[in-house]
Amino acid sequence: MYELLPLNVLNIMVYIYIMADDTCIINDTSNNDPYTCLEHYYAEVSDFTPYTRLLFIDSLLETTDDKFSQYINDNTFALVYKYNTDRGSIVEFLNNFTNITRIGFAFHGPSLYNVYKDTHFIHSELLYTLDDISENQTIFSDNVLFIKDVMQLYSSSLQYIDFLACNTLLYDKWKKYFSLLQRFNNTITIGASSDDTGNIKFGGDWIMESTSENIESIYFTQNIQYYKYLLDYSITSLLSINRHGNSQTAIKSDGSVIAWGNKSTGGSITEAPSYMERSQRQNIVKIWTNGDGSGSAHLALKADGSIIGWGNSNYSTTVPDGLDSPGPIEDNKVIAVYFTVYSWAVIKGDGSVVSWSQINPAFTSSKSALLGPGSGVVSIIPSGASGFIALKSDGSRVSWGTTEPPTSVTAVGNNYTKLYEGGSGAFAALNTDGTVITWGNNSNGGNSSAVQSQLTNIVSIRSTRFAFAALKADGTVVT
Repeated sequence: MYELLPLNVLNIMVYIYIMADDTCIINDTSNNDPYTCLEHYYAEVSDFTPYTRLLFIDSLLETTDDKFSQYINDNTFALVYKYNTDRGSIVEFLNNFTNITRIGFAFHGPSLYNVYKDTHFIHSELLYTLDDISENQTIFSDNVLFIKDVMQLYSSSLQYIDFLACNTLLYDKWKKYFSLLQRFNNTITIGASSDDTGNIKFGGDWIMESTSENIESIYFTQNIQYYKYLLDYSITSLLSINRHGNSQTAIKSDGSVIAWGNKSTGGSITEAPSYMERSQRQNIVKIWTNGDGSGSAHLALKADGSIIGWGNSNYSTTVPDGLDSPGPIEDNKVIAVYFTVYSWAVIKGDGSVVSWSQINPAFTSSKSALLGPGSGVVSIIPSGASGFIALKSDGSRVSWGTTEPPTSVTAVGNNYTKLYEGGSGAFAALNTDGTVITWGNNSNGGNSSAVQSQLTNIVSIRSTRFAFAALKADGTVVT
């Protein structure tokens, strides 16, 4: 635990550095070897009373071509921190301020293409941990205690804490963190954003949606209009572009999705046949595309763990009930997506698997105990045109296809080099010793007993919807 101690600094240009051994050194401009230490913050100060606002600025915002701290106004004091900045140095320095009404934190907000990215703060630790925001938690990490003590230090004057970062209000863990701070002091108002914060050119603004307050003039001069970036991990309006055949999709920095190209294959979501309301196509974090030269479909994962689909209906755009609105329960949310040409499969938070295919509307894995909640599926291998093989945490495997229900695969050990699906519920595994094992739909290649003695020294396998062909090292083919 640390203690808030006074530190008097008068009439000098102050630089505070953190040495490699975490020792805080204060010196003047005579320091001529800045590379031996990490610059923390500086100011020409003779009187701290004019400062009514503190703004903690992540040093990642201090780019060589545009330093975020240059835009602050005369009533705001900027503290630029690095992730290994010593916590004690800041604690001491904060005692100089006696009239702080507002504290802000400026950093890159949670990225829409990486929902689970953690936010680091000082002392080489996270701003908060998942344990910190768990229900009825009473023991907190040091950075949470640091913020709590700062709130206590200025309790007689502090009214607002603002988080200048994109998208924090979109995520439950951030909302829980904000609630935690208000537990510490319920008279303080938390400002946070549900969209892009920063450059208006890229769709940003300085409005805290939690309070509907524009904080632009509170912390900054008018020159903030020249700041080049968004407070997000993206600095352009498009986070990603997904190209497939004659239709393309892109995720914008506000989390919405746009599409262009052939309308019948998903090149539009604003008109038939793939029209979606604007509210449906917001908060997108990733897009996948299946299909072949004849058509395609798109599947998008949203920040709340739900999914939406659009494009050519022959490629399975209809999302099963429940996956498009998982609700607040983490177990219902989609955490991984896999696809073949015609089919889709997802792993949910409870470890269960759901799959679907337009080729056979009855094709499903959700009713199988082998792939139900708690089944321990850790990943899925797409196989062939419409089959899947699930790998479970205990090392076992389950295969299924459009006409073949989920089946436990006991014959395949850990020595296979590749798995194949024939397209109609038949599977094959090529082992490291050149032998082959098959299973599934007997009529389409799942039973290889008639040629098993010939399946040696195999180097590759090819499949159709109804059969397999194996190429041997001597150039002959077994069918």
